[in-house]
Amino acid sequence: GMGFFIQEYQDFRGNVLELSALAIRCSNFLSLPGDTDKINERTIRYYVTEGLVDRPTRIGRDAEYEYIHLLQFLASRYLVGSGYPMAKVAPYIASRSMEDLAKFVSNPTKPNLAELLVASFAERSSILSAKNRTPRQQNTAMQSAGLRMSKMQAADDLIETPAFLRK
Repeated sequence: GMGFFIQEYQDFRGNVLELSALAIRCSNFLSLPGDTDKINERTIRYYVTEGLVDRPTRIGRDAEYEYIHLLQFLASRYLVGSGYPMAKVAPYIASRSMEDLAKFVSNPTKPNLAELLVASFAERSSILSAKNRTPRQQNTAMQSAGLRMSKMQAADDLIETPAFLRK
């Protein structure tokens, strides 16, 4: 709603319970779809396990979550709740900057399947290019990433309903 800025929480640091309380508050303020009763420590830990939310920092025996985790959780939950498969949401979320995620949760728009694929491809390529490789190795790596994507695309094309609409 008006007058609510998720950026107010950029200094947030807390445990899983504090993150879940804040996620509920933000979901309500931003009128994000989905039942806030389902936001709890189990859901957050599950999203971390599935790679949608970064692993928290370990401080002794405690896990500390920050603003980035809040944004990733809210954005992922919106997309998963909209029917996108977790396997496609994870690289998409990972490829977004903090600023992108803040804008996204403040005004969510559903990306199309191509954007999700491009994001997962871009993320793989940046991981590949970060490692020192010869151009030929780079090219082979890019081709195999491209091949994996065209296989994913081909699998999607066999199905009448677009994959991201299937629950």
